[in-house]
Amino acid sequence: MAVVTYIFSGLFALLAVYFVYFEGFLREDVINNPYNSRQELFAERVIRGKILAADGEVLDWIMWRLLFPQFLTLLGEWYLVLELCIR
Repeated sequence: MAVVTYIFSGLFALLAVYFVYFEGFLREDVINNPYNSRQELFAERVIRGKILAADGEVLDWIMWRLLFPQFLTLLGEWYLVLELCIR
């Protein structure tokens, strides 16, 4: 009877040690794993909106024009069409 008690006590102690190890070292790997379906649930709760200036103008297109002006010269005439479609 004492042997069974020691075996279960030892297994319980190993389980407690594993939980501490998991929380200390493996938690971030599991959370950031691409197979973790919780990431999709978190992403569904985030509602992304437009970035607006104080005057109400949408800033994401302005930032795109400032950050990538080389694409605007390559687009040529399509730049005007693209800008009208986005607004």
